Amino acid sequence: MKKMNDQNNTKIVSPLTVWWKRYQLSDRLQGLDDRILDDIGLDRYGIDDMVNATHPYPSVKGLVVRYLNALAESFRKREVAAQLAALDDRLLKDMGIRREDIQNIINGTILPRQGSDDSATAPIASNEVKPFTGTVAEKQDRRPLAA
Repeated sequence: MKKMNDQNNTKIVSPLTVWWKRYQLSDRLQGLDDRILDDIGLDRYGIDDMVNATHPYPSVKGLVVRYLNALAESFRKREVAAQLAALDDRLLKDMGIRREDIQNIINGTILPRQGSDDSATAPIASNEVKPFTGTVAEKQDRRPLAA
């Protein structure tokens, strides 16, 4: 649950870091005297253009869409976690999932393993494919047609 919240917070906080970087750059450039600004090829009136070119504002629409997508993803993951938690241990073992690994599977940090050994799950290597996060309909659309 904590990792899920951390991922959503990152999506929300990153635009705030852009604004903070804009503020810091503008403040530092405004603190320089005109001679130093001239040495780096700026004047007082060009500071805002420099800040805008370096750290453009994220759009408000983009922020809202990003937040809503993060919220929807959070709800979807909670629903899948609740559905898996409602299954009995026998069914989970048939799927290659241990009960204590449900949250890690939902977060995408480990994948279910095929087979009947005791280590039902394995960590995801950096070169492995992450689990599919779209809808079932999108997944079916991507399947190759049978000949």
